[in-house]
Amino acid sequence: MRYRKIVILIFSILLAAVVFYQYRTNEWNNRMPLTAVVSSGDHTEELTCWKDQWGDYCLFLPGYADPAQVQIKSHTSDEIWIEDWMITKTGVSCDEFRMNELYGLSRIGLFNQYDGVLRIVQSGNVSTMYIDVPSGSMDYIHQEKGNEETGTMRLYGAAGDLQFDGRLDSIKGRGNATWGWWKKSYSLTLSQEADLLDMGQAQRWILLSNGYDCSNLRNKVAYDLAGAAGMAYSPDSQWVDLYLNGEYAGLYLLCERNEVHPERVDIAPDNSFLVSREGEARLIAQNYPYVDLRLGAFRIHHSSLEHEQVEAMWQSVENALLAEDGIDPLTGKHWQELIDLDSWVEKYLIDEVAANHDGGCISQYFYYDGEDPSGKIYAGPVWDLDISLGADYWQIASPNCIVAERPFGLRETECAPFYLLYRQEAFYRRVVELYQENFRPVMMELIDSDLDAYAQHISQAVNMNQLRWQTGNPVTETEKIKRFLTERVAFLDARWIREEEFCEVMVLIGDEIHAGYAIRPGECLPELPTENVDWYVYGSEEPFDITQPIYESMYICKKERTAS
Repeated sequence: MRYRKIVILIFSILLAAVVFYQYRTNEWNNRMPLTAVVSSGDHTEELTCWKDQWGDYCLFLPGYADPAQVQIKSHTSDEIWIEDWMITKTGVSCDEFRMNELYGLSRIGLFNQYDGVLRIVQSGNVSTMYIDVPSGSMDYIHQEKGNEETGTMRLYGAAGDLQFDGRLDSIKGRGNATWGWWKKSYSLTLSQEADLLDMGQAQRWILLSNGYDCSNLRNKVAYDLAGAAGMAYSPDSQWVDLYLNGEYAGLYLLCERNEVHPERVDIAPDNSFLVSREGEARLIAQNYPYVDLRLGAFRIHHSSLEHEQVEAMWQSVENALLAEDGIDPLTGKHWQELIDLDSWVEKYLIDEVAANHDGGCISQYFYYDGEDPSGKIYAGPVWDLDISLGADYWQIASPNCIVAERPFGLRETECAPFYLLYRQEAFYRRVVELYQENFRPVMMELIDSDLDAYAQHISQAVNMNQLRWQTGNPVTETEKIKRFLTERVAFLDARWIREEEFCEVMVLIGDEIHAGYAIRPGECLPELPTENVDWYVYGSEEPFDITQPIYESMYICKKERTAS
């Protein structure tokens, strides 16, 4: 019996040793117990060390940090060395190291030794947001878009002044296609309303990851362009460096949310609505309330009217736009009595001048104010323009692309509102007027100076974000935006101001129109996808050579090649 107890004891000791060894090995593989403690006045934040895909480490410092006030600390009994500096639990001043240089990093433990590199980098000129959740990790939130946690949040200005310190009722993921990116966007609900970065008192906010856009400029530039051109309720936004549970998450755009609120879409709470045109399949999948018409599926974000009332108002707009005389036969009202002309023109223009990939199609907001004596539906605010301004998508990469005014399909049961409106003389003439008066001057300022100023202001933050996410070359992307804007102005001037002749070519995939182009007679289409694809003139079996000159308006369609 005694012998058996000794065997069991030895076995237990060996098992404990194995478990401990595995735990230590996993700890070694997963993290470096090295942090940077950043001080600002009476406040401190502790930042974790981030490991890249090659196993090397980075410490990402906020722009407001004074390296002399940053302590790099060890949180282990193992020896940790940065070159000749032994890092202890009391810390070593970050002032001993130069930014953005590679230093040898070693960790020496009982069972293991790590030898690699450490880089310390710093942002600049933007505010810094810290969010911590009770679980200590974003894993649960990232598992599924609807998952949420409570938390705490601190927001420091670019100079390091603490501007907000409070609780979050929730943080959760947001986005549709963007949710599939590693760098996630989030929705925030504060425990109470607060004025964040002088954008007005509100409780709900958006953190946009700009995952499609390594320049981190497109959404911000488009929102500001819309506001400068006169669009009501264009969302304010400010760049922030985001830290989640101490780990640097990247450069984000903190935005106002499109919602009925005195600081947002400031309309009467009663007898009003705020809706957005979206893809119907997504609305069904996410169980959102909506009205379904030939003009599209409109998600109801807010309504103090009955569902039938909202549907009837939109049905009247649809009837009028489809009628030859522009009058709804049921109400006897002309389309100009039903919608606010200038706001709809402005909404069309922001999508068209920026060549917004989703222009006229999804994330298209509209509102009705029960206290507005005109009784009209307004278009706006703008939203979701990260895939715009020459983004690398074949549908919008050409400065001659047609976006918001194109039809989206050939089905009789569907029609696009701006496609119908663009063919109305009053709408078209107002487009030309507001383009010249309001939008073109702002676009020229962007080209001449403002875009460079934006890019320079966030250059350090963008470089740090790029190191974290390996998203591309921000400088090249900024140059692409400026080149696109320059060529876009030249094209729109020719089309709208000088009224030069263009042929319209619509590109179908199945029965949906995925792209449209305005081509001068004798010129060719921009580059289209050709891998395993043949192009045909729509309605015939006649092959279409996409390199041939265009002399007439037409529809072309794509057919996938079948394996022989």
